[in-house]
Amino acid sequence: MGTPRELVARVKAVLRRSGEQPGSLCLELDARASQGRYRGVALALTPVEFRMLAVRPGQVLSRDQLINYIYQNHRVVADCTVDSHVKNLRRKLTAITPGHDPIRSVYGVGYSLEFE
Repeated sequence: MGTPRELVARVKAVLRRSGEQPGSLCLELDARASQGRYRGVALALTPVEFRMLAVRPGQVLSRDQLINYIYQNHRVVADCTVDSHVKNLRRKLTAITPGHDPIRSVYGVGYSLEFE
């Protein structure tokens, strides 16, 4: 493919042709304020939703792993509670990007965040 500089130039060219600006596809999280922005749009997040977005993007996590991460006080939570939070978060994110769902469900395993 060439040099890293050439790769970056090619990616920018593709983004320019698609109408997207570099950096506009990302998720920004402000841990001090517990606020997030997705593709430049502010998100109204609950504390649990904020912690879910702070989980390692691209890595598939089981419901148990998510529960341990988002409920750090070790309270007992049902698996369906995670599903409910995922559904609410998915609704908020897809409202910004109709047709693109950054939360990938992995059957029998869990969920993964797939931000571009």
